[in-house]
Amino acid sequence: VTDASLQAHQEKISLLQANPVVEHASALLPMILGPVEEAAAKGMDLVIEQLDIFLEKIKPTLLLIGQWVVKFGDKIQAGIEAFSLTLDKVQKIFDQLMAKLRGTGEGKDIMLQQTFNLFDVSGTQFVTVQDLMDVCRLYSISALEGSKPLELVTMYDADGDEQLSPAEFELLVDDESIPNSMSIVLRMYARRLSEVAGNVAAARMRDEVSGGLVQYLQLVCAKNQTKVGWVADALGNASLPIEFTTNVMGQMCLAEDDPNKLSTKSIGEMVVQVMYHLHPHHTLACLDLMANTSYWISEGFDALDQ
Repeated sequence: VTDASLQAHQEKISLLQANPVVEHASALLPMILGPVEEAAAKGMDLVIEQLDIFLEKIKPTLLLIGQWVVKFGDKIQAGIEAFSLTLDKVQKIFDQLMAKLRGTGEGKDIMLQQTFNLFDVSGTQFVTVQDLMDVCRLYSISALEGSKPLELVTMYDADGDEQLSPAEFELLVDDESIPNSMSIVLRMYARRLSEVAGNVAAARMRDEVSGGLVQYLQLVCAKNQTKVGWVADALGNASLPIEFTTNVMGQMCLAEDDPNKLSTKSIGEMVVQVMYHLHPHHTLACLDLMANTSYWISEGFDALDQ
């Protein structure tokens, strides 16, 4: 240790002894922050240097891609759109050809019975323009997009009441512009039902199970009112925990405003009406619990939704 270093330490000790605590900290602050700031500045300089090198290396590639976009962008996009339209036309022609080769076949009466309730989304025992539009959305039927629902109802509405009876619906499903419509809708319905079953099977928490049940009700309400009655009875007869039934009621309320719901019907209104008809006291008890803000929040619901 040199005399100079000893003298420097003595000066720092004297400084600490002569000043109050605040001044001690102020004196130490530059000694601590100085090396940190220096290291951070060096690190940032290194990062900037490496980024500049990286950008310089990829610059030729980016310029070439930019030239391609300017030169071929419109052509590529037009080609993709033309290919998509051509593919749709080929698919429709193929479906029409296969339908003619197969003919009517056996089991058409059963398929008509099964699919009419799916097309009758409104539950009026008739198929309307809005029903066809809803079928297009619910089951992703591209052949029913645009003005097609109105065209079909106008074409097959023999009595002019702006809706299709089961007999008129039978003529609609044989229209060549929507080949295999019944089988497509049934297949999509089965797929949606399988997805809901998978969600319920994977559910572990009460809110997950109740949410899956609401999705199931949204699907079956469009097709089978009997099953809705069974579920409503099970929810209202106190055989299930009141907390679960309350959560299902809450999920049904929230589903009313969900743009991706699987039905256009008011599922909550249908189920709760049956519940109250069969088991009024337990239904009201669930409603009282759902109105409890503390319980609502404890179950993971948003207080603003209550």
